[in-house]
Amino acid sequence: MNFSNLEAFMRMELPILITALAIIFGIRFFRNQEWFKFASVLTFAAILIGITRGGDIWSFLNSILRWFGLNL
Repeated sequence: MNFSNLEAFMRMELPILITALAIIFGIRFFRNQEWFKFASVLTFAAILIGITRGGDIWSFLNSILRWFGLNL
């Protein structure tokens, strides 16, 4: 079986789909001022994109966290 198309989808299109869904849900929860749900959508999207994209997103998140004094 050839899984090269699945790998290409996981690397290229899936993060775009996850980001679009996170934006839709994030705007909905932000408007309703449901802050825990808003933060959980962002966290869940970051974890899923981190799994699909690899170390790129984690280095980006670590650089953002360093601005707030957190070193991971």
